[in-house]
Amino acid sequence: MNKEDVERMNFEILGKAADNYLVYKEVKGNHRISVYDHNMQLREEVPLTILPKRDDILDISFYNIDNHRHLLFQHQEGDVVYLKSVPIEANGRILSEPTVLDTTMIAYKTDNKIYSIVTSNDGSRLMVFKINKKDKSLFRFTTKLFNASLQPISESRFSLPMEYKGDYLTGHSVANDGSYSFIKYHRQTNGNIVDAALIEKPAGKDTYEEHKLNVNDLFLDDIKLMVDDASGRYLLSSFYSTKKRGDIEGLYVYGLEKTRVKQLSKKLLYLMKI
Repeated sequence: MNKEDVERMNFEILGKAADNYLVYKEVKGNHRISVYDHNMQLREEVPLTILPKRDDILDISFYNIDNHRHLLFQHQEGDVVYLKSVPIEANGRILSEPTVLDTTMIAYKTDNKIYSIVTSNDGSRLMVFKINKKDKSLFRFTTKLFNASLQPISESRFSLPMEYKGDYLTGHSVANDGSYSFIKYHRQTNGNIVDAALIEKPAGKDTYEEHKLNVNDLFLDDIKLMVDDASGRYLLSSFYSTKKRGDIEGLYVYGLEKTRVKQLSKKLLYLMKI
């Protein structure tokens, strides 16, 4: 490890690029790409001078597809939050100016990111979404779908009622066909999850479908969502208990077929008494 690397360093392994291995590192607001050879010997440290100043950066992430790597970052200038991307060369350098993927106007200085980013299993689709939560009872979504070259495919807007204070969203995912899905559930004051549903929005449409899930006979810890493109299914899972405030007894799995979105299975796979 380089002596400048410290315990609180943020890093992400970007993988192999030509004959190099690239690792992103950030220490105290200083961003760089470390370039290693095949023996993991450090070849070069490349500063990321393209980034805005520290106080304006809201988020940094990466999109890797095949042999291409993109740095995505959000930052605020005045009343506008920008989401931009730049390609990273095999030598760790950035040789082009940032491309603006989207913008949002806000009337305040924010320290939090505006956009969330999810990618499909095969890496062919990247979805950017933002949620306007100003009205706590009606969340307003904007989604923007990109291909592997980060060229825009479609943009959609829709609203989702959030009737109760204990309503939550989790598991945001995008399938290889560009459809967007996530889980909405209500957590009661005693911690129980009830009224769970899978929300599915087809690519390029401003409408969504809500599919109720039968979870009220169990006490679930949390619900995870995975898009299984190979079998054309949504897979939902959670640790469960059959008693209120009881020990975890096993893993709950719920399968939904994507094409007809019908229930395939609800299985308690195994018990894990602790």
